[in-house]
Amino acid sequence: MRRRAPGPATWASAAALAAFAALAGTAAATPPGLNGLLALDGVTGAGNIHTTTPAPGGPLTRITFDAAQEDDAAWSPDGTRIAFTSRRDGGNAEIYIVDADGSNAVRFTIDGSTDQDPTWSPDGGRIAWASDRDDNFDIYSANLDGTGLIRHTLNGAIPDVNPEWSPDGSAIAFESNRTGSGDVYRLSPAGTEQEVRQLTSSPAGDGSPTWSPDGSRVAFDSARGGNTDVWSVSATGGPETALRRHTTHAQPDVDPVWSPDGGRIAFSSFRNTNNWDLWTVASTGDAEADPRQVTSSVTNELQPSWQSVAPAPAVASLSPPSAFAGSGDLAVIVDGSGFVRRSVVRWNGAPRSTQFVSATRLTFVVPAADMAAPGEARVDVHTSPVGGGTSASLPFTVSPPTAGPALTITRATIRPRWRASRLRGRLVLRGTAGRPALLQMRVLRPSGRGRPLVTRRFRVRAAGTFSRTLALTPTLLPGRHLIRLREVGGGAQPLPTADRIARLAAPREGVASRAYFSSKIGGRPMKRISRRSIIFAHFTFAARPRPGRRLTVRWYPPGARRVAAVDRKPITRQVIAFIKSSGPLPTGAWRAELRYGRTRVATATVRLG
Repeated sequence: MRRRAPGPATWASAAALAAFAALAGTAAATPPGLNGLLALDGVTGAGNIHTTTPAPGGPLTRITFDAAQEDDAAWSPDGTRIAFTSRRDGGNAEIYIVDADGSNAVRFTIDGSTDQDPTWSPDGGRIAWASDRDDNFDIYSANLDGTGLIRHTLNGAIPDVNPEWSPDGSAIAFESNRTGSGDVYRLSPAGTEQEVRQLTSSPAGDGSPTWSPDGSRVAFDSARGGNTDVWSVSATGGPETALRRHTTHAQPDVDPVWSPDGGRIAFSSFRNTNNWDLWTVASTGDAEADPRQVTSSVTNELQPSWQSVAPAPAVASLSPPSAFAGSGDLAVIVDGSGFVRRSVVRWNGAPRSTQFVSATRLTFVVPAADMAAPGEARVDVHTSPVGGGTSASLPFTVSPPTAGPALTITRATIRPRWRASRLRGRLVLRGTAGRPALLQMRVLRPSGRGRPLVTRRFRVRAAGTFSRTLALTPTLLPGRHLIRLREVGGGAQPLPTADRIARLAAPREGVASRAYFSSKIGGRPMKRISRRSIIFAHFTFAARPRPGRRLTVRWYPPGARRVAAVDRKPITRQVIAFIKSSGPLPTGAWRAELRYGRTRVATATVRLG
């Protein structure tokens, strides 16, 4: 669990202060937005969770009142709840969640071990934390209902603590002693020890990582300058990339946290008083830029977490701003400002599936049912508390359907060439297109259902007639096929789909769809058969040969170039032949050829022995 400050009489020297600061806990990650309240650990006895305004001299409001030790406050991304660590049940540290006013406490972890340092995923759906449930402190995460547990670090006996989820959800920063001193690392939350990267490297010890709201930097506290101060590095480079020092006071500064607007960094400091208070400095410029004292009580205030307040959303444009009645599901881009991850696009006041892209862009899907008839819909963006609100609306026009450009197939001819039941054919396709387009041709069963047998794409560069010769797959079988042509990426009003039936003719010798060996009649196909005195060759016709020539099966034993035996067979849908010996057949590669006169129809092979 994060260390808390003892009373002032406990400290023997500034060195003792620095030693505590090096072990202090991380502050909570801050999503982008407007600057809201600061949650903190107010040490009055065991310590409880408080909130205060970031303006100097604001009142401290206590929101938890249990006699047990409670700290590690972390605001939820929507600013409505706080996760924290408490010993209220059973004495061991567990994670709880309360509303912003301290009501409706819910226990998140239920485990006999120590669970601490909570941090929220940007969408508010998961919490990551540090736990020694597997005999060593590692980073875990789970859904809010406790399901979907993932162990993110697994590093032997080296503790990994103080996780902080990045604003875009792509990484978790954490503190670890895996190089001999406390340093800051990041990893991917996709699994265990995924894409681990070291961000800091100092023998003095670095800890308490916190992300900037834009995800570009990670701030931390470190004694590398001889005293514990607040520093930051690039979140994307190697160790010590773009290192920057934010505080230089002679007293320790610990537990940094970025403001939601990115302009300031809050931290706990022992400066100017005999206890820990909250301060802020500007996040850019020189160290100690515009320092401001936030709290000045006689108690200790540690481990700040900054609440993100959503700005008021505004919409500027829709793309596309219209569609034709009868269109399918349509993705629409909403450009504007003040968007956050919980912003939702609404269609005539009803929420629609929304994807957050950035603070200035959202996308949403208009279901086909919303565009079944002509009319005008109103589109706005709503952001739920804290902050937010509803934007003005923009019109989306659903226009009456119009007769668009045509797409037709005037001719579809398959020109086959067969060799041993394998097709080397071409489809000659002729048609008309009402405008330039990227077209997709599919060969389907006559019903049009099921997976396509062949798929090809080609581009028509001008309106009018077109002709294309397209290769077919070798495994296509004789018969009637549906040729379907449609436009790819045609937007709100694509060209209509065109269909035509084409026939693939079989050769005189027929086409076998399967050729295989088995150890018994009607058995399963086998590539290898143990040593036997009899084996069976199976051939299944998709198109039977025409009468007029003999149908035979020729046997070739291992290493032989001459025929060992010939079986004459009737023309049936399935042809089965066998070869046997008084003793075991020779081992090696056997081959059986099905022939129509002198023309080879199919070959089955197997390894015997």
